[in-house]
Amino acid sequence: MRAIDTSANVDSTPAGFSFQVVFAPVQLGPTPVPPPAAQSPQTFISGKPATKTRDRTPTFRFRSDVAGALFQCAVDRGPFKACSSPFTTKPLKPGRHTFSVRAILGAGKDSSPAKLEFKLVANRK
Repeated sequence: MRAIDTSANVDSTPAGFSFQVVFAPVQLGPTPVPPPAAQSPQTFISGKPATKTRDRTPTFRFRSDVAGALFQCAVDRGPFKACSSPFTTKPLKPGRHTFSVRAILGAGKDSSPAKLEFKLVANRK
């Protein structure tokens, strides 16, 4: 770059400069936070029939230690299906039965479902 004064005199020793452009990564927005690990909720049976019952359609109440959990129930060797508390079985035949319930929260599933064994005794006539 050369300077020129008001009398049109040109600077014989022009000034020089150099520069360098450096690109640095820029992060926009807040630092991403990884999602929390899936919780494995615990399941508790809070209401149940007696160990020996004559009720052919027993009702069970249950809860989880994690708010917002959903539930799946199974009776005897049947598959787990969506259910809610209280849960009443379909009519059962006399004999031994097992009720199982597990809480589910997102991808987390209770790996040790709450389980109750009971016996339905026949009504006497």
